Amino acid sequence: MRSMTAVALITFPMILACGGGAPDLAAPNTFSEAGVSFSYPGNWSVEREPDVVDGIPMQTITVSTANDGILNILSYKGQMAMTSTSFADTMMAELPVAMHDLMGDSMEFRVRATSTTTRTIAGAPVIGDRRAFSLVLFGVDVPHTFEVFTVRTASHHVVLYQQVSDEELVGDEAGFDFVYSTLKVD
Repeated sequence: MRSMTAVALITFPMILACGGGAPDLAAPNTFSEAGVSFSYPGNWSVEREPDVVDGIPMQTITVSTANDGILNILSYKGQMAMTSTSFADTMMAELPVAMHDLMGDSMEFRVRATSTTTRTIAGAPVIGDRRAFSLVLFGVDVPHTFEVFTVRTASHHVVLYQQVSDEELVGDEAGFDFVYSTLKVD
């Protein structure tokens, strides 16, 4: 599987973004491509990136909030199963390296806590991993929360992971739950 560093570097611009408002649940949009469908807040955006890794076709769907949050949905067929813990461990190991490579000594990464969390995804409760961490840039501490869940359907493995600053988490949480509750994978 490709390195999570690329994901971390894509994520970085979102980490420092400014707030853009509450999720617009009154006028949602719908995403439906390549066997994955869900609704998402009207003021959020979605991009899909198909890929083939080790001969396995997969896709990453990035849902960007109006604030600084992201929700990625990684969907693939095949035998390459991941657990939420192994995925979270990989991200937490690679994110500080990527941030240091990008920002040098002006950026510090601090893990604050590790726990489990539960969300309702596609109508069923799913237990995942939650990692609280801080990015310290030029002495300013910005707490973040990273959550990851894995789901197995009849034909796909799905990894869902979200990252958002704690300041924006309260506002974005309803939007994340909206996406999770409407998710369908063929």
